[in-house]
Amino acid sequence: MLVKDIMVKEVVVLSPEDTIAKATTKFAENNVSGCPVVDDQGALVGMLSEADILGHLKTQYKRLKMRYPPEIMFGISFQEERKEKEIGQAFDEIGSMKVKDLMRMDVVAATTNDTVEKVVRLMVRKKVNRIPIVQDGKLVGIVTRGDVIGGLYQNENATPKRSS
Repeated sequence: MLVKDIMVKEVVVLSPEDTIAKATTKFAENNVSGCPVVDDQGALVGMLSEADILGHLKTQYKRLKMRYPPEIMFGISFQEERKEKEIGQAFDEIGSMKVKDLMRMDVVAATTNDTVEKVVRLMVRKKVNRIPIVQDGKLVGIVTRGDVIGGLYQNENATPKRSS
């Protein structure tokens, strides 16, 4: 089975200039957990996933606090204090960042004539959930883990069963 048999051709994409807030809105509206990032000519330049965004949220921060009375006889004593930040506040801090600032640029891609087996090996080896499909340098589709399973299911049901 080839990639072109199971790939999704209508791909939700992001621009490198989109904000992270816009990216998360696209994820939610399209029920996807990641998107290819393409330039104005449709060339694949990166990938952004929910995991990339969550990995950049800073929900903890450190603060130095002066201690009274100081632990040492003469001088000032400081203590490092860890504080928790609300997730919404942490997201507000990165929401205006550009997709290009958080996207992964080391993207693994496949072509329409690659086998599904090759794509599955790439997903497992690179620990990714989706593989963009390119042809002549342009994004033409995407294959997710769900597409692979769906393709295997359709292939299994299309194959006549042998009697033993």
